[in-house]
Amino acid sequence: MSPKRMLTHAFAWVWMWLYASHNHRLVNKYLDEGFIAHLTRRYLLTIALYVVAILLSLWQGNFGLLLCIGLTLMYLLPSRAPMFNCPP
Repeated sequence: MSPKRMLTHAFAWVWMWLYASHNHRLVNKYLDEGFIAHLTRRYLLTIALYVVAILLSLWQGNFGLLLCIGLTLMYLLPSRAPMFNCPP
């Protein structure tokens, strides 16, 4: 899969996440705002790194490919456990 296609997928994922998490539209209403912000930052960082991968692949294709593989492997690592604010 090319870095451009991965960037397109990342944009689609972030758009869906921003829609779902805005005002707890489609996420649990007790999900902590800090946790939502953490995931949002992580997804936006992914887009930035895919842009860097595309630019690197213009210069040296292997570097861009390695960065894309690294990003994919990053998502295989365990994420932070979700935090919830219990109702009073």
